[in-house]
Amino acid sequence: MVGLLILFIVLILVAWILIAPLELHINSTKNQYQLRWGRVARIEWLPAPDDILIRLKILFWEKVYYPLTRAPKKKIKTEEKSKSTKQKKGWSLKKWKRKIINLLNSFQVEKFRVNLDTGDYVYNSYLYPIFWMMNKGDTQLNINYTGESEILVVIKNRLFRILKALLF
Repeated sequence: MVGLLILFIVLILVAWILIAPLELHINSTKNQYQLRWGRVARIEWLPAPDDILIRLKILFWEKVYYPLTRAPKKKIKTEEKSKSTKQKKGWSLKKWKRKIINLLNSFQVEKFRVNLDTGDYVYNSYLYPIFWMMNKGDTQLNINYTGESEILVVIKNRLFRILKALLF
C-alpha cells in the first residue's frame, strides 16, 4: 500500500514537471528579464550600473551570481586522455534542421510588443508602413518620434513539447 502511494506521488511529480509552463519574460521598461518554470524555479537577469546580477531561485533556495567579476582560479591538473578510435555516429544536416524547426515551433508567443524610435526621422518613416502591416493580434509594433524605445516579450512552452520536438 505504501509502495503504491509513493509510486502515485512520483507519477504526479513527473507529470507536473512535464506540464509546468516555462515562461520567458522580457520587459525593457521595468528592466525585467527572467525565465520562470512554474512557481518552482526562476532565473532573473538584473542589469546594474557597473555589473550584471543573475539571481537563481529554486523553491526556498536562492543564489546570486555576478558574472562580470572574476572568481579565483583553481589549479587544474592536466592529464592526457587516450583518444579512442571509435567512429562518431552523427546526424545529417537535414535531421538537425528538422529538429530545430520543430523545437522553434513548440514555443508560443503570448505577447510581443515593440515601441521603437531609431533617432532618425527618415528611418522611422520607412519603418512605419512595415510595422503597420505586421501588426496582428498579440503582435504590436509601433514607431514613435518621441525617443522612447521599449520591448515586451512573453514566450511560453512546456517541457513535454520540447522533448516531443527533439525526440520525434
